[in-house]
Amino acid sequence: VSIDLINIGYIYSDAGNHEEGLKNFDAAIEAAKLAGDKELEKMALLSKADAVSEKDTAESKKIYKEVLEESEKDEDWENYFESLHGLISLKRDEDENEAFQMSKDALSKIDQIIAGMKNKKDRKAFKDSVSYIYDEASDIAMSLENVDEAIKIAKSLSD
Repeated sequence: VSIDLINIGYIYSDAGNHEEGLKNFDAAIEAAKLAGDKELEKMALLSKADAVSEKDTAESKKIYKEVLEESEKDEDWENYFESLHGLISLKRDEDENEAFQMSKDALSKIDQIIAGMKNKKDRKAFKDSVSYIYDEASDIAMSLENVDEAIKIAKSLSD
């Protein structure tokens, strides 16, 4: 049910009916809570954070930070890095240098998690699943005209 509500929320939001989209995201959050599905609840929260990010950055940041903290506790790295990506994107609009530092910290966190993985296949799959963090970091480096750093980041994705 929650996944359907999230998808419907995105359809409404994409069609310009943000209020109806938010209602569906809120309903998805509640349905996930009732089902006791923390991972799905975090997914619904991230959908809501994304939807409100343009109009209410403070609310969006609050949601992203909440999901970030919960996801780190649960070692739910997919939602952790999704929320971190949202925070980096919002920060980029305010202070690109700080956003770049956040993205480099995120890459360090990825390296730390990968270091704890024994299987090469798992390490590669994990790195591939968070490749958008590398893309964002490299893009910010280019925007800051730091070509060497952008190349270094891009190469580190294939290491």
